[in-house]
Amino acid sequence: MIVLFKKVLKVFGDKHRNPINRAHAQIHLLVAREAVRRTRGALGPFALIFVVAHQKPKEGECGKIPIDKRAPVASACLLRRYTGLRRNWVAWQQSVCSATMEYSVRQRMSLVLEADSTAEAIGAMRDAEIDHAFLLAHHISPTLLRAAKITPLQLKAHGTKSAAKLAELGFGPLHLLDEAWCAQCVAAYGAPNLLDEFLVTPNDAVVLAASSAITQLGVNLGILLLMCSENPCAAREVLAQYKHVRNVPPETLLETGLRAKDLQPLGYTKERIREDTRATDAQLSMLGF
Repeated sequence: MIVLFKKVLKVFGDKHRNPINRAHAQIHLLVAREAVRRTRGALGPFALIFVVAHQKPKEGECGKIPIDKRAPVASACLLRRYTGLRRNWVAWQQSVCSATMEYSVRQRMSLVLEADSTAEAIGAMRDAEIDHAFLLAHHISPTLLRAAKITPLQLKAHGTKSAAKLAELGFGPLHLLDEAWCAQCVAAYGAPNLLDEFLVTPNDAVVLAASSAITQLGVNLGILLLMCSENPCAAREVLAQYKHVRNVPPETLLETGLRAKDLQPLGYTKERIREDTRATDAQLSMLGF
């Protein structure tokens, strides 16, 4: 990457007759990688040409760096060129994003299997017409949507704007067990919104227990057990999928209604509960040990 920027800066320097310090630019790239990544992500790659050429590294970032006092302020010509490149970059990004969100011909034809419409009619429809209301009206199932490789981001772009609307299409906690699908849902709707919709009942906790979705959604065993409050049967099913109860407060175990007779068959002895949960003698007694 440094070699690439060296060439780009040299071309700009020769074209505009600006004595750009290429060694200075290389040092900046090496000592400020995070700043470069943030700039590229926020403004696009062309912004680096501008930033690297005209920002001076601070002393202390990598020792005393000799700064060329003759390094010029950005010329109006270079600024205009960057602005034009930036405008083209944004337009290209938007066009690619829009094209990616549109349903492909294969995806459209897949909908024919369940839609009350012909292939010709669906093929002739505008992309915007195949929206959330269309999927609901034609009872398109989650199974077909998954088989057609329609992503959550595509659904969101076509009117399925929230996790609640995703549930309207028939999606549930079971679908989040697919690691790739769960990651796409998190990207489209955010983990908190998915939790509000798909981790509501003790049964949801049982379904999600010990799956990759737990990590992606940012929950742990303690939260799953809290969802099973006063439901020892569901709590037992959740615990059966784990090998420990580390960092689970003993109060949480008590709230589930689990007792020694439920915990011991799962391999949770008095000593293990004490070690994992830091339970006191009084709490262990309340658990039936």
